[in-house]
Amino acid sequence: MPKYAGRKAVVLGGANGFGLTVAKLLVEGGAEVLVTGGPDADLDEAAVEVGSCAHVIRCDPADVAAVEALVPVVQARLGRVDLLVVTSGHDAPPGFRGPGPAPGPAP
Repeated sequence: MPKYAGRKAVVLGGANGFGLTVAKLLVEGGAEVLVTGGPDADLDEAAVEVGSCAHVIRCDPADVAAVEALVPVVQARLGRVDLLVVTSGHDAPPGFRGPGPAPGPAP
């Protein structure tokens, strides 16, 4: 039995580069995969490369409304998500503070 048989996966940023490679490996391993690509991604090419066990959707990860709108699409296409892979990278939104100590004087 393939390693990911019966699994459902979402690969954000999976239409090219590292994300595309991950998506292809998941499909080869038996998973059903939903792949997203941003505004510059060639989704037709990604669909051919990933194969028939994948759903390829345009979603700009820098657009919060687009990411929120993706949720019902994922639910309709996959029903559930067993694996989530985020390979898209963008600058943090204004006001975002990454990991680490809070700014201010030391305790």
